[in-house]
Amino acid sequence: PEQIAQPPFQRMLQQLSPRLCLFAVDEAHCISKWGGSFRPTYAQLAVVRQLCPRLPILALTATATRATCDDIARSLRMAQPRRYAATFDRPNLHYRVRMKELLPDPRQDLLRLIQRDFAGQSGIVYTFTRNECAELAAFLQKGGVAAKPYHAGLADSARQATLQSWLRGNVHAVVATVAFGMGIDKPNVRYVIHFTIANNFEGFFQEAGRAGRDGLPSVHVTYYSRTDQSRLKSLIVWDTPRGSAERDAQVKSLEAVGNYCMAGAELREGALRCRRQQLLAYFGEAHAGRRGAGARCCDVCDDSGAVLRALSQVA
Repeated sequence: PEQIAQPPFQRMLQQLSPRLCLFAVDEAHCISKWGGSFRPTYAQLAVVRQLCPRLPILALTATATRATCDDIARSLRMAQPRRYAATFDRPNLHYRVRMKELLPDPRQDLLRLIQRDFAGQSGIVYTFTRNECAELAAFLQKGGVAAKPYHAGLADSARQATLQSWLRGNVHAVVATVAFGMGIDKPNVRYVIHFTIANNFEGFFQEAGRAGRDGLPSVHVTYYSRTDQSRLKSLIVWDTPRGSAERDAQVKSLEAVGNYCMAGAELREGALRCRRQQLLAYFGEAHAGRRGAGARCCDVCDDSGAVLRALSQVA
C-alpha cells in the first residue's frame, strides 16, 4: 500500500485506468482506525477513487466487526456497497485458556504442553516483544522443541530461512511477534498459542485462526495474566491521544480479549460463557455452544467447574 502515495505510481494508475477492471484490497481491516490493526498507509488507498473514479473496488477481510466494515466503506468512499459475509466460526478449533498467575513456571508449562500434546507438529507461539520472542524460542530449543524466533528485528534472510524451514516441517514451532503470519497459509498448523495476549480482539482472532486451515482438529491456547493486560493497556494509552475515539476503541478491544479469557467474568456456576460464543458474538454472530466432554468446543464447555475454580483463584 505504500506505493499508492508515490506520484509516479499514481500517474501510472491514471494511465491504466481504462484497462483496469477491479481494485482489490486484501486485509482491509487495516484501513479502519476502529480495528486493532490500523496502518496509516492503508488509509491512503482512498486516492484510487479520485484517480480511477469508475473503477469497482473490492475490500476483503476475515476479521471485521460491523463498525469496522462501515469504516472501511467510508474510508474507500464506497457508495452503498454490496456486502457478503461468511461465518466466523471455525468448528475444528478447540479453545483453551491457562492462567499464568496459577502456574509456578509458565514457560515450563508451555514446554510440557507442546511436548505432551503437539510433539513433532507444526505450531505458532505468539509473544509481544522481540526480547520475549528470542528468549522463549531459546528456552523451547533447550527443552528439545525444534523452535525458531521470528520478529521484525531479525535480518530478512534469517526470517525467510525460518519461514521456509517451518513450511517444510524442519522447524516445528515458530515463536513470533505480530510480524509473523499475515499472508502465510500453512494448512497443517495444529496449534496456535498466545503466550502473551494480543492487544486487540481482531488480531487475537486472526492469529488464532491460523491453526487448522486444513479442517482437521486443532487447538488455540491462551496464557492469560492481568499483568500482561495492564501492560498492553499502558502502551495503548501511551500511543494514542487522550480522549480520542481511537484510544477508546483500542482499549475496548483489549478489554474484550480479557473478558474472553475470564469466560465473561461473571464467576458463578452456569454463568461462564463458552469461548466460541464470545469470539463469534464480538463479530455479531450467535452460537449455541457445544457443551459436554468430547464436544471439542472449548475448555468451558468441556468442564465449566474446573474453569470456574481456576478463575476464582485469580479474581
